[in-house]
Amino acid sequence: SVDWYSITIDEAVTQLELKDVLTFEAAGSLPPGIIVNRFETVNGVPGSISRCGTTDPTTLSCGLINVNANLASLDRDGIDIRAQYDLDTDSLGQFAFTVEYSKMLTFDQQSTPESGTLDFVGDEQYPEFRYNFNTRWNMNDWTVNYTLHYIDSTDGVSSGKYPDFTTHDLNVTWATPWGGEVSAGARNLTDEDPSLDSVAGYDDNVVLELYDVAGRVPYLSYKHFF
Repeated sequence: SVDWYSITIDEAVTQLELKDVLTFEAAGSLPPGIIVNRFETVNGVPGSISRCGTTDPTTLSCGLINVNANLASLDRDGIDIRAQYDLDTDSLGQFAFTVEYSKMLTFDQQSTPESGTLDFVGDEQYPEFRYNFNTRWNMNDWTVNYTLHYIDSTDGVSSGKYPDFTTHDLNVTWATPWGGEVSAGARNLTDEDPSLDSVAGYDDNVVLELYDVAGRVPYLSYKHFF
């Protein structure tokens, strides 16, 4: 199957993430109402975002003020491809192979009608493509599932880069003669660390929407069917 999607929203109400605010700020096109208070610029390098002495910045002179904006436009389009092949054998059981591929073609945001359009494809949190590959084997009371997850590399807010990210999941299930089901396996079998900005490092640069920070997660479960 092949699906193509195209979404266009005018005057979209959006809660911007910090990285989006910084991207708009760097481009000189912060949406109206969003304020980034920084310490003074030194040798052309913008100062760090100031901290507020209280939890309620009433003076609008510290910290980051408001992250909600009516973006002039938001355009997204991409393609999703899925292929599956099932194979039955006489002596080796049943096999199923599935590949899912998703490619982001456009992710444009424009903060005001007068400002330029920013393309976020390939930036932090918006990988250009990702795919999953799954193999399932079943024979008699046994089922084995293996899944590979891949996420393309992305550019960080700084000059760094998030490397591509690959994880493996494995599950083995046994259907018991007494109506139960025993499952054992592990998510992120090879214990991969999340991708980090090669310059900024770990501090505030883990994209939790993409990368799992839990590492290897082994599990054992039992279900009984009445």
